[in-house]
Amino acid sequence: MAGREIVIGMVTGPHGLRGELKVFPLTDYPDRFLSMDRLELRRPDGRSMGTLTIRGLRWEDSNRVFLLESEELTDRSEAERFRGAQVIVDEDERVELPEGEFWIDGIVGSKVLSDETGEELGILKDVYQGGAQDIYCVESEDGKTHLIPAVASFVASVDPERKIVRVRLIEGLWNV
Repeated sequence: MAGREIVIGMVTGPHGLRGELKVFPLTDYPDRFLSMDRLELRRPDGRSMGTLTIRGLRWEDSNRVFLLESEELTDRSEAERFRGAQVIVDEDERVELPEGEFWIDGIVGSKVLSDETGEELGILKDVYQGGAQDIYCVESEDGKTHLIPAVASFVASVDPERKIVRVRLIEGLWNV
């Protein structure tokens, strides 16, 4: 791997007796696994675990995992040592995003500006996901954390190339 590594999945354990692995996708584009011919694996501490050649792959809907057969693994004990391994791809192997979409890690660190005044409000430190919409976590110069819903009524524009996010604040939102 030449560039920055991106985690797209995790091995949750072995499946069956013939060395299959359960792979939980950690990507918004799990179908990408269907076009892959190999998996690069690393330990959570960053050390490489090597490459597995995909012989077969099928989706198990009940557990929301892919069941993977590889050329290299033939029994459950061999597969067990991969439990907890991360599936990684090089940054340049990411799925091509549609126009106007961006990767979260491409905007973290952006300056957050008031769309009305142009005033710098802080730095986008994180994006929380999981609710009805994403939430931008902005740290202001005084060290306070401010949460802004990532919806069109609050986020005027996002420019990942220039690392600038413009927001519209309603009364009281910034002072909460």
